[in-house]
Amino acid sequence: MHLYDPHLPYVPPEPFASRFAGRPYDGEIAFMDSEVGRLLDALKRRTGPIVIAAVGDHGESLGEHGEEGHGVFLYQATQRVPMILAGPGVPMGKTVATTVGLIDLAPTLLELVGQGPLPGADGHSLVAHLSGERFPAPDYELETFYPAFAYGWSPLRALVSGPLWGRVAWGKYWTWDARQTTTLLLELLLLAYLLARKYGGPAARRLAAALALFAAADVPLVYASATWWRTLHPSTAVVPKLDPSMRPPSLMSMQ
Repeated sequence: MHLYDPHLPYVPPEPFASRFAGRPYDGEIAFMDSEVGRLLDALKRRTGPIVIAAVGDHGESLGEHGEEGHGVFLYQATQRVPMILAGPGVPMGKTVATTVGLIDLAPTLLELVGQGPLPGADGHSLVAHLSGERFPAPDYELETFYPAFAYGWSPLRALVSGPLWGRVAWGKYWTWDARQTTTLLLELLLLAYLLARKYGGPAARRLAAALALFAAADVPLVYASATWWRTLHPSTAVVPKLDPSMRPPSLMSMQ
């Protein structure tokens, strides 16, 4: 079941509008909470095991980064959403710390109800996570074309990668994985660039420029490292190969 609220414009019905006067967003949350309660009450009257998943498709910025709703930016205020599972095969109170995505929901539900994998699915089942197994977190692509369609601005794309410090994914704090190593090199180059620009004075301008060039050259290495040097880090889960039509905008966004 898909619930549209809470969503702009925030206009909760009564009695929630009066109960949350001046806080329409909270009123819509309370309204949806009551509707979900009605659904769960109806499910309790059914016999047989039931797997329940409660997820959000996006958040709301509520003024963060100058955005009231969602769609323009790709900050965590709108991109980090809950995924709550309950039912047979789901341990109570278990929290999965590794990065997961909504594309993993369908494969997970299929395995929980004893069905085979979904052919051609981009995501993977999270059931192994629920039993405590550890494996590398894949990459998840984020994108929004709303700025381009609505305002003629550039579309935004982002990549949520596995943690640089791989304690959660690999059970140890560091490994010389290709993706981790090239990412660490990029962070060090950027740090050196900022220090040279802030404290080096005019004499350090050439050094800062060289550091910036090396950092720019390392960016495609970070993206391609999982494909060129197959190690612990998997390839991207959504876009394993960049579409040719997206190459010019991607190059422009790196400028």
